[in-house]
Amino acid sequence: MYDRQTYPDPQSPDRVLLILDLTASMCRRILMGVARYARVHTRWSLAPESMDSAYTNLAKQAGNYIGMIGMLRVSDAPDLEVVRASGLPAVNVSNNAPPGDFPAVLNDDAEVGRMAAAHLLERGFQHFAFASVGNFQFNVERLAGYREMLAGSRREVISVHSGSDRRGIARWLRDLPKPLAVFCASDLTSRHVSEACRLANLQVPHDVAILGVNNDELICDTCDVPLSSVQPNFEEVGYRAAELLHRQLRGLPLPEGPVRIRPVGLEVRRSTEVTASHDVLVAKALAIIRHYASSGMSVKELATHLPLSRRSLERRFKKVLGRTLHDEIRARRLERARTLLLESDRPVIEVAQAVGYADRRRFARDFQTAFGDTPSAYRKTGRVRT
Repeated sequence: MYDRQTYPDPQSPDRVLLILDLTASMCRRILMGVARYARVHTRWSLAPESMDSAYTNLAKQAGNYIGMIGMLRVSDAPDLEVVRASGLPAVNVSNNAPPGDFPAVLNDDAEVGRMAAAHLLERGFQHFAFASVGNFQFNVERLAGYREMLAGSRREVISVHSGSDRRGIARWLRDLPKPLAVFCASDLTSRHVSEACRLANLQVPHDVAILGVNNDELICDTCDVPLSSVQPNFEEVGYRAAELLHRQLRGLPLPEGPVRIRPVGLEVRRSTEVTASHDVLVAKALAIIRHYASSGMSVKELATHLPLSRRSLERRFKKVLGRTLHDEIRARRLERARTLLLESDRPVIEVAQAVGYADRRRFARDFQTAFGDTPSAYRKTGRVRT
């Protein structure tokens, strides 16, 4: 029996076109976010279309839709003309977007780079490289954030590689100092680097640690050494894109410039599970901090676990890593706090206590210094709505 809800009329005035590459995990997550918003706030009928056919169909059937959300990329100039000619309200979710053409909700790629650098610095690396494929804006922004965070610790990117040829990557890796940390602009690039390490007889993570982006489990969990990856908040991108389209349809004011969505966090797998320091005591100090910083451990307490005086340990740690023990403990506490804020509903005061802060105001001040927002504001802008 025909059911209008199950089989929506293709001429429905509430039909919204979605132009996404649904073979990609990131686009499927964006679609989930759009659907979550639409179920609660609208009576939209969502119409996902493959990027191969969507623009041809749009040129012929624009009247079937009230608006669209899609990967509107600067490289697809003829297709963008079809979107403009349709006159439909549109929201872009591609970070390789033409500037200013459409309202946009985008992943915060500079923050992705900063998060990657923070993780690799925490592992104790001294040598940092970057790998990508293609001439995409998200590569540029991720590299910029990576460099910015490294510069704050007086470190730098010693080499950048672009391309997917495994033998070329292997030659590049052989010539760089070890142990080496390689931040890759995507999980697919991480896989290329992982395969190149095998060709070059380099061990992951002991010779080369590899960190990617997107947390695509099909890629990350099927490599010889499972790959660590920064997890962008693609569901939130979809949710906010739907919210932005809804505002357009109701004639409400829109934000100036693109809305940027912070990454959720980082999935640590074996490709970065290493402490990269030739100084055994510094490596041990890092491992202890990683496990116990959130318990409220002080520098004095840390020193009792190592055969050095507190003063000697502090000097040695600063000489090797370029940052103090206190800075390291605080950074690990705040990183854990960020995860709790995004992935739990615990009140801010409980989050502060859970990571070793007795004073909520001090926690809020340190958090804002580290991440640019108060804990409450960070949670509001960074988590997926349900």
